[in-house]
Amino acid sequence: MFVSREKLADAEERIIKSFGVQDSILPFPDLVSQLTKRQIESMADGFAERGLVSSNEREELVRRSYDYLDSAVEKGLGPKMSYRGRAAGVMLKAVRDLGLEVPEIDIARAAGFDKRSMATNKDIIDALLKDSST
Repeated sequence: MFVSREKLADAEERIIKSFGVQDSILPFPDLVSQLTKRQIESMADGFAERGLVSSNEREELVRRSYDYLDSAVEKGLGPKMSYRGRAAGVMLKAVRDLGLEVPEIDIARAAGFDKRSMATNKDIIDALLKDSST
């Protein structure tokens, strides 16, 4: 049996209201954004701990990565791309733009990817940000 999207959304809303949890539910895109930002911070912390970046560079790396993430989302990056993929893609772009000496393989490993998966994530982010003035 197939149910229309509207009926499904209405039923979902009624269930949520009946449990009284509507104020504690985070929309999926917001959840992905929060997870991505935590991943960015975790990656930057790891680079700082290993001496790949200074504390000032770490702060700038996180700030620039957040800016690129926000810009990519505004330009159409949907929540279907994993938060780790998003973090790796924007982190690589920020590292390159800042001229930091963090190898691409270290960024891939920090996000839990191999080099080939990293290239795919990088290409998606680059395509969205190629016209970015950030």
